[in-house]
Order: sequence, then C-alpha cells, then structure tokens
Amino acid sequence: TAIECAQDAADVADMITDDMNLPEWLEAKITLASDYMNKVKDYLTHNKDKNDHLQNHPMDLKSILKTAMKKK
Repeated sequence: TAIECAQDAADVADMITDDMNLPEWLEAKITLASDYMNKVKDYLTHNKDKNDHLQNHPMDLKSILKTAMKKK
C-alpha cells in the first residue's frame, strides 16, 4: 500500500548516512524508486481534478504506478 511504501522510504532514509558507501546496484535501486515516486507525484499533482474519484476507490501502490507509467 502507499502507506507501507511511505513508511519503508522513511525507514530507509533513517538507515542511510552521508558517509555510507553504498554498492552501485543499491544506489541504482534507490534512484529508480525515487524516479517512480516522482512520476506518481507529478501525475497525481497535475491531474488532481481527474483523480478526485480515487478518493472513493482506493488503489494499491502497484495500480497507481501502472496508471502513472501509462500516462508517461
């Protein structure tokens, strides 16, 4: 769910420090996750009026991401 995703992101942010040397593959995963979340945020922000119906029809994060990527 979106709430679980937000909690996971907060937990990860708390675990990472500026002086950590993360493996490249892990940095790539963080970059990809950030890119996906920015796309979701942009979609929901710029289509707020069109998405008001989402308030009445809860969707899981996977469905929201699929919808956002289709509109890309």
